[in-house]
Order: sequence, then C-alpha cells, then structure tokens
Amino acid sequence: YAAMPSLHAAWAVFTAWAVWVISPRRELRVIAVLLPVITIVDVMATGNHYLLDAVAGAALAGAAAWSVTRAMAASILPQLALPAALKW
Repeated sequence: YAAMPSLHAAWAVFTAWAVWVISPRRELRVIAVLLPVITIVDVMATGNHYLLDAVAGAALAGAAAWSVTRAMAASILPQLALPAALKW
C-alpha cells in the first residue's frame, strides 16, 4: 500500500523550492524544477505511491515552505538566513 502523503514528493518539492530561492542561475533552477517531476513520475511508476499521495506531499512541502518564509520574514529564525558570502 502507498504511504500518504508521499514524503518522496514532499522532499523533492521542498528541495526544489530551496534551490529556486537561493540560486539566481537558470541552469540550477531548471534542474530544481525537474527534480520533483522526475521523483513523482518515478515513485508512481515503481508503484510506491499514487498521484494523490504525491499531490498531498507537494501540498505538505508548500505548507512547510510557506511556514519557513513567514518565520524568516518575522525574524524568528535569523540564524538560518544565508550570510552574504554564501549568496551566489
């Protein structure tokens, strides 16, 4: 049976969001977008998850990204902000 939600999809979507946010490079952003697409196709093709599991996982990642963004904006987690030297 498939697990609900798909944490494979959630991790891939959250990682893609993080790469998108910190990287201005187009090549990395393209790879970041492809990661969740390939992951979702893979877990569905191997029978590990259904489409609904992947959608729920993506929604979970969206909620996590929203929460992190709100926390950073409110300076609740300033220690997680990237130093200027690490921004590309």
